[in-house]
Amino acid sequence: IPGTRTLWHDLAEWLDGEWVGDAPYPLLAARVESLAANLRPTVIIRNGTWFGPIDLDVPTISLIQDIMPVNSYHRSEQVRVARLSALTVFNSAYTKAQYPELADITSRVIPLSVDFDLFAPRKVEPLADICWIGAASWVKGWYTLGEIIRSMPTRTFALVLKDAGSGRMPDNVRAFNRVSHTDLPLIISGCQVGLCTSRQETQHLAGIEMAGCGLPIVAPNIGAYYDAGGAAWNGWRMNRADVQAIEW
Repeated sequence: IPGTRTLWHDLAEWLDGEWVGDAPYPLLAARVESLAANLRPTVIIRNGTWFGPIDLDVPTISLIQDIMPVNSYHRSEQVRVARLSALTVFNSAYTKAQYPELADITSRVIPLSVDFDLFAPRKVEPLADICWIGAASWVKGWYTLGEIIRSMPTRTFALVLKDAGSGRMPDNVRAFNRVSHTDLPLIISGCQVGLCTSRQETQHLAGIEMAGCGLPIVAPNIGAYYDAGGAAWNGWRMNRADVQAIEW
C-alpha cells in the first residue's frame, strides 16, 4: 500500500543494511548467499518463516511473527531456522507460547514497533462508534464481525479493509479500502472503541495503533492482549467477540 513502511524498511535504514526482498520466498536464501559472495554481512536479520536456512557462517537473528500449524512443513522449517540462529525473536509472548518445542533456544520477545508520534489522538469530527481494521477473511473473524454488526443496528462501524470487502455493506457501516498510514489515525480518532474479532493474531498491530489513538480495545485473549487483563489495557479484554463487552 503506498505510503506505508514495514519493520524491514526501518531496519535497513537504521542499520545501513542491505534489504534483500527482490526475490520470491523460495529463492531468498540463495539470493542472500549469492550477495554474500561479494558483500560479506556482519549479521543477517531475517524472517523466520516462509523460507529455509541460509547456508552462511554468519550470526543470524530470526523473527518469528507467524504461527504455523503443528506438523506442517512451514513449522518444521521455522524450527530448523530457529535452531540454526544465534537469536530468535518472537513478536509477542503469545507467539512464543505457541512454540514449546523451541523453549530451550536463545530467544527474546520484542514486539514489532509502532510509531506513537503518528498513531496518537487527533481532534477530528466523529466518524463512527466502533473501528475495525482487517480483511474479509476467516482468520480475521469477518463473519463474527458481521454477526456483531447485525446485532447492533443502532451503532455505527468504520471498517478499514486491506481488500475490497465482501458484498454490500449495511447502512450503519462505512468502509475504507487500502488506507495509508497518514490517513489511518484520522479514521481511528473519529471512533470510540477499537474491535478485534480475529481467531488468531500474533500481535495485532492494528489494535496497538488504535490504542495509541486513545481507543479502548475489545479483543480476544490472543496476540498483544494475551493474559494482559482489562486493567492493563485501560479497556476490556474478552475471550471472544461479544456485544456486551463493546457496549460496556
